[in-house]
Amino acid sequence: MELPLALQGAQLGAAALTGAALGLIYDALRVLRRHSRAQAALDALFVLACALALVRLTLLPGRGEFRLYFFPALLVGTAVYFLLLSRLALRALRAVFG
Repeated sequence: MELPLALQGAQLGAAALTGAALGLIYDALRVLRRHSRAQAALDALFVLACALALVRLTLLPGRGEFRLYFFPALLVGTAVYFLLLSRLALRALRAVFG
């Protein structure tokens, strides 16, 4: 089944934003890990967040199909987040949780 190019671009953008959101969740849990004894539970929470994000990405923008270009888009979104926004987000999260 062929998809219009505009829909593929929207799916690609949604996957990149999902990757960035997962990076933010990772940073939030990283800050919480330093002040918590429940490190394994926080790691499990991150894995659950990743799984739910992938299911949501597949069902909504993916129209029920997991596209192979979701993986590189997730990685690019996460990399852009960590390169550009992670330091600022960590400072803000440490101010809130610290």
